[in-house]
Amino acid sequence: MKEHLPIVSCVSSLFYAERWQIVAMSIEWYSYFGVSRQAYYVLSAMIGIHELLKAYDRERIIDLHYWSVPNIPELDSRLQLSTRDLAGSLNDCYLKYREAADFIIVHDVDDLIYIKHGSQFYPPLKQLWQENPLARSLNFSARTVEMESEKRFEQFSMLKSFNSMNILPDSITGKSIYNTSLIESVWIHWPTEYDRRLKSVTWNENNAILIHARNFNFGKYSNSDNRDILQETILDSKHAQKINENFENRKFIFESNKYIKEMESSMRYYSNIDECTLSIGGYDAKIFGCRSHYFCKIPRFPGIYCIESRQNYVKHVLTPFLTFYISQKSPSPTLNKNGCSL
Repeated sequence: MKEHLPIVSCVSSLFYAERWQIVAMSIEWYSYFGVSRQAYYVLSAMIGIHELLKAYDRERIIDLHYWSVPNIPELDSRLQLSTRDLAGSLNDCYLKYREAADFIIVHDVDDLIYIKHGSQFYPPLKQLWQENPLARSLNFSARTVEMESEKRFEQFSMLKSFNSMNILPDSITGKSIYNTSLIESVWIHWPTEYDRRLKSVTWNENNAILIHARNFNFGKYSNSDNRDILQETILDSKHAQKINENFENRKFIFESNKYIKEMESSMRYYSNIDECTLSIGGYDAKIFGCRSHYFCKIPRFPGIYCIESRQNYVKHVLTPFLTFYISQKSPSPTLNKNGCSL
């Protein structure tokens, strides 16, 4: 990586991705707040989302990467990796961009970090580490929100969704930003390899917050007394308007792609993934062994176009006790006309 990219975000790998609204919202959000490059790793995504990612990739706002988990039946290889090899994809991203970036954000696509010290992330991050040179990471309190959205891309208004955000009462584990000169490896919530003298720094909601934009109501907006709290104390309206303006300027170009233009909200996979996650131990369960999504059976949907990342491996037997499986080439996108899979 020869570029200097002051801030990079590593987004956890997309699988069964169908909620295009949060993909567009997240990309525009982090671009506006000064993230130099966003790295998106794809296992599987609806074709419209894949085309949307390709469009942002052409704009050099994101880098699109294809990620594949080895499928070697005789070894049950996929069942030996936690979740969807999340640690593998995140560390691939971290190591790929570490030399280019001063700071790296690790987050899910529906995590929107908002730092209240101005519109850009870099100055407060630089100041934080100047004042706290032994900071392991910068952590945020996280609040789940719900919001309203149109189902179809043509009618979608990012500003309308921002203005309808409601805080829900539950607090969740947040995410972190890392100084790349101090951290060797990462996971979704915290670093894994670092000098143990380092300590994390947490900003409270007066300084910054992670908005967990997970719940969407499609034409069913439910009023909440908490709405004004979010509008007044979390997201400044001038930022919301500017993010929406940037999206609208690109939207005209995006709509020339029929797969993007025809995107419509669906809930084919969302509830299935939740059920799957609970069946392998839940979100916060402490269990032994691998919590692999490959234990689950997610239904297929004939006629639904999905892009899946695929990679072939060749078996090399060196001795009766030593076998290598070597990939022939990098993962590549493959069209599946019967819905998504892992």
